Amino acid sequence: MKKDFLFKTKRLNSTKEFKYPVIGLGAQSKTSLALARGREIFISEPCSDLNDAVEFEKFEYILKSFTDKFGVKNFAFDLHPAYNYRQLIYDYRLKGARGIKFFGIQHHQAHIASCMFENNLADKIIGVAFDGTGFGSDGNLWGGEFFTGNLKSFERAAHLNYMPLIGGQEAILEPWRIAAALLHGIFKDKLLNLKIDFVRGLDKKKWPVLRAMLEKKINSPLSSSAGRLFDAVSSLLGLVKAKITYEAEGPIKLENLAKNFKYSSLKGLYYNSKIKEDNGARIVDTREIVSGIVSDLKNGAGLEKIAFKFHNSLAGIILSTAELIRKTTSIDRIVLSGGVFQNKLLSSLTKALLTKKRFTVFEHLKLSPGDSSICLGQVVLADSMRR
Repeated sequence: MKKDFLFKTKRLNSTKEFKYPVIGLGAQSKTSLALARGREIFISEPCSDLNDAVEFEKFEYILKSFTDKFGVKNFAFDLHPAYNYRQLIYDYRLKGARGIKFFGIQHHQAHIASCMFENNLADKIIGVAFDGTGFGSDGNLWGGEFFTGNLKSFERAAHLNYMPLIGGQEAILEPWRIAAALLHGIFKDKLLNLKIDFVRGLDKKKWPVLRAMLEKKINSPLSSSAGRLFDAVSSLLGLVKAKITYEAEGPIKLENLAKNFKYSSLKGLYYNSKIKEDNGARIVDTREIVSGIVSDLKNGAGLEKIAFKFHNSLAGIILSTAELIRKTTSIDRIVLSGGVFQNKLLSSLTKALLTKKRFTVFEHLKLSPGDSSICLGQVVLADSMRR
């Protein structure tokens, strides 16, 4: 195990002082730890996956080094109950130590806070967090979120509609499950009659079992994730047919496909979507995007064009939702974070639309929009809570 990791950390200077040193434990994969003290923040080298024994040992070593060297007693952690480090919160060396405080930080709020900190933003903003999946305060898996607020508090202002992940983690490894669930939600029993390659290739023996799980809500958690929507669309287009062979395979292939599309105007290159109110919550209904893609596939539209229209549609969703929020809040500064914004095409389309409508757009400056920056947002929000 490395003994010199402190010399390999990223060091950020802070305009605010962290009176109470705090450690952010980050997320589950591609995650770093952050130590904030005084006017300095140290961000460790990343741990690729805490499910891996060696990587978890590395995580423990970094945590122990931070605590032993600086005597930190404030810790910020992700709300997800299945993250491997959660057990450390209770029975690691820290347990029973006098004055220890723990702060649970919502995953996507940490995303937004990290980007705000990098850009030295204190006033209220609209935060857009698009990523894979993170545990939400309502018990569902979030990932297509719109927030308003500042570093003292955030409010969930809107989100993408929930979709079921049949089999939970298995749906992430086999994204055709997500696509099939979305089609079932739209077309019901007519799903198998759709004249598209995805349905022709559907496992007719496995699907009835999965459909029963879906209808009986057995191991089919709900997710608002933009990343999972990317997975579903990549599967509909045949870019991933069975299990993924590497992380984010579908979204990466979908972006590369869309980049190849040549156009002279963006007019008409989008799918419709609706924003509806449900018990005071704004929900972006993406089902028309899915049904539009099915129509294009049936009519023989090129895959490059479909992939581009999907990207442009998501950029349009971000704009229309932000405009709706601005009408009631007068906030025109918007922060983009989350792993989905590693997609350069989506980011560029989104920034262009927002800027044209006089929004001021902020992105990460030194850190990735992915989960490696979660730890920074955690320490920033924990410091506000501690105060």
